[in-house]
Amino acid sequence: MLGAILVNNDAFYRVSDFLKADKDRAVRIVTKGLNGPVTVNGATFNNVMPPHEGTLSQDQIADVLTYVMNEWGNSFGTVSTADVKRVQGELK
Repeated sequence: MLGAILVNNDAFYRVSDFLKADKDRAVRIVTKGLNGPVTVNGATFNNVMPPHEGTLSQDQIADVLTYVMNEWGNSFGTVSTADVKRVQGELK
């Protein structure tokens, strides 16, 4: 399902100011999901990203986000498992 979200929303990720602005927010979105409009590179998206907490491991979340942050023209560094663990700990 996450693969379909990535493919179907290519413009959302392409050199994304939204993604670049806040790595922790990206972890929160993959963990808890997102519902409602967001603005990315001046375009508004109003889709649903289901939560992946309990579906993806912390390692998998880190891997997916590192991939997205370095594809589609992005060069935004990495998300480590420690980053995911810290952010998820703050959510509790």
